[in-house]
Amino acid sequence: MAMTLRLTPEQDATLSRLSRERGVSKQQTVVRLIEEAAEKNRPFKFSDIKRIKLDVSVQEMIDDERGRLESYVR
Repeated sequence: MAMTLRLTPEQDATLSRLSRERGVSKQQTVVRLIEEAAEKNRPFKFSDIKRIKLDVSVQEMIDDERGRLESYVR
């Protein structure tokens, strides 16, 4: 999908600077910034936390607590 992005001179200068710093086009910079913003606003899930190999009883306690906390988030 194509669209026109109307920017102030200051916004265009900022976009140009970000594009140079990232080594990509202005269009690609805008796309990446949108993707980064969407990722930041993605709901947090406890499943995002990498599992740590621990004693089985401790891991069971963590899993129980994770399940309890996830039920509040839903």
